[in-house]
Amino acid sequence: MLRITDASVIRAILERDRPWAVYALGDLSPGFAAYCDWFALQDEPPALVLLYRRFDPPILFAMGAPDRVARLIQEIDAPAVSFHVRPDIVAALRPDYRFADLRPMWRMIVDSETFRPVALDDADASPLSRADIDAITGLYADGHEKG
Repeated sequence: MLRITDASVIRAILERDRPWAVYALGDLSPGFAAYCDWFALQDEPPALVLLYRRFDPPILFAMGAPDRVARLIQEIDAPAVSFHVRPDIVAALRPDYRFADLRPMWRMIVDSETFRPVALDDADASPLSRADIDAITGLYADGHEKG
């Protein structure tokens, strides 16, 4: 079995692509880790699969080369999952899996090099407050409707 429990090894693999793995890195935290089953091929290049069982169906996150990820997915015992994988992995899995609803996932990333602070007094912006809850809820609902 390719199951892995050493959080330091898991973290080292995830840190190779932090923007893609940001949610999975969070799943190493107390309160989340109990729902995680991790599978890895640690030789080069590494591949990693997380089955996060807190939802139904569970979420399957993967990173690594498609053929190596496919090998790890064979270890999964769930009859249905919500795949969170890159498009090249979807393509590699199509012969064996039926995908019901494909949606792209966006990552918004800022780091010390790309961050540009905005002075609120010079911009047409203001901090959000409780008075904005209906507008925020509407914004999220709009995103769900468009899928």
